[in-house]
Formats: sequence, C-alpha cells, structure tokens
Amino acid sequence: MVEGETESLALAGALAARGTADAWEVVQALGDRTRTGAGEGLVPLVHPPEPWLARVFLNLTPALVSRESPANAFVVSVSPAHHDADLAPIRRTVATPVLPVDVVTAVVRCWQALDDWASVQGLTAVPFINGGKDRASGQSISCFHSQVVAVGPEDAPPLYQAIARRRAAAGCPVCAVLADPGLWVADVGKVALAVHPAPDRDLTLLVAPRSETARLGEVHPLKDLARGLLLAAACLDRRLGGLPAYNVALRLGLQVGHLHAEVVPRSGVNVRAGFEVATGLTVLTRNPYAVAARLRSEMAGWEPAGGRAGRAPAS
Repeated sequence: MVEGETESLALAGALAARGTADAWEVVQALGDRTRTGAGEGLVPLVHPPEPWLARVFLNLTPALVSRESPANAFVVSVSPAHHDADLAPIRRTVATPVLPVDVVTAVVRCWQALDDWASVQGLTAVPFINGGKDRASGQSISCFHSQVVAVGPEDAPPLYQAIARRRAAAGCPVCAVLADPGLWVADVGKVALAVHPAPDRDLTLLVAPRSETARLGEVHPLKDLARGLLLAAACLDRRLGGLPAYNVALRLGLQVGHLHAEVVPRSGVNVRAGFEVATGLTVLTRNPYAVAARLRSEMAGWEPAGGRAGRAPAS
C-alpha cells in the first residue's frame, strides 16, 4: 500500500507538470496495466479503473481495543488526483491546492455510509481527520485522508458519555452555541459555523446543522456540511497565515444528539502545558467572543462553492 501511494503521488505530479487538466487521467493511468514501469501481471493500483472522488477501505492499523471487540477501523481516501490538496493552503507553503467542495462532500458521504453501517451493527462511528500534512496533528502520511473507527458500547468514548449527561442536565450544548449571536461566524446553507466557547485549544471552531439531528443521513444537503468544513479551514487560513496542523472530530450518534464537527488548530503554542496537565483545567489566551467578532469581519462575503455565507441569527 505504501508503494502504491508513492507511485500515485509521483504519477499525479508528473501529469500536473505536463499541464493535464483532466484529474481523472491520474486514476485511469493508475488502472492501466501497460503504463510505464508496470510489471507483468501487475494488479492496477485503482480497481476498477474508473473515476471516483472518495473511497473507503479497511485500516490496516488495528484499533487499540480488545481482540474480542466488534470495533472496526476504516480509511476514507480521496482520489489520487487530489492527494496533495487539503482543506485550505498549508501554512508552510501557499502552493498547496484546496480540495474541491465535491471531493469534501464525497468524504462526508463516506462518513454517512459508515455511520449507517455502524448503526445497524450496534456500533458508534467516530470519524476524524488528522490534517495539515503535519505530524503535530497525528498525521502519519502526507496525502489527505480521513479515518473512521466504529466502536461498541464497551468502548464508548468518554466524551460522548459526558455530552449525554450534559444534554440530560441542561439541554443541547450545541444548540446553545448556535443560538448565541456573539459566537456565530457564518451560515452555509443549513449548517452554521461558530467559535467553540470552551475549547481545549484556542481558535477552535464548531460546524453543525442548525437543526438538531443525530445522524448524517438526516442532514440535507450533505454538501452544506462540506462547505462548513471548508469555511472553518478558510477562517484558520485567514487568522494564521495558512492552515496549520489541525484535527477535525465529527461527533454523531444518539449519545451526542446533535451532530457536530470540532475543528481544532494545532501549533507550537496551542498545546496543553503543565497547568492543564496538573489540573485538568484549560487556560485560553483568546476570548472566544473576540475571536468570533474578528472572524465575522474577515469572512464577510466569503463565498463557498455554490453559496454565500449567511447573516447572523437574531439575538
């Protein structure tokens, strides 16, 4: 798989240098048994050799759960034509292309398929992105991809359990954030972008459907969620001069109640220090309301593919 990934990137680079406009030529070339360097009987790197935006395959790295656990781990990969892209230009190089909204939507659709499958199996799907092509986010290979771990009740994420307790005691915390005009940044269709009011990291953003829903199959259109993720990355690009290492954690399911994505930038100063480790408390250096006001100003008029950011909700 590593050799195949290397060859995919090399071929994509060669075609790009040649000025190839059709991104699917990369996929078709990878499926050609007669391509330069193809050995006899070589299985095409892409099979079947047809256009695709995103695909799911089993993660060869096992999840850290018991051997008897029903958990499964998956990788959601994007077409080799877009492996060098990301949600926004990478901070250390402005040459990084931005993923098209249709590709990000295809990743979200893969999340939905895995969420549907996990629900039938009695599992909880935990999708996430370690991004920014930087090990500071936990990313081990440079091509853009997502991972999804489907866990059983015995491995239920503690954070999901905490969200369920908070919902039972004080109502939906995501709805509370989206209803606060001081934290709102923009609407993208039926999805809202806001600043997280009590994050573990500065500049943490929240992307969520405005209406409360637990599963991706109930979000229409899914493209709005993809645009929301791209807008969150664009916010970090504006604030930080390019996208740093980052994590996207998508939380969904009945325990969470209101599905949402948390977009967390990772940098040398945006990490837990001794006080946080010693106490479990978090020290923020930027007021979330001030961050939201600045982002609203900077992102005014930002147009994701197919629509303009909306107006602030009524107080």
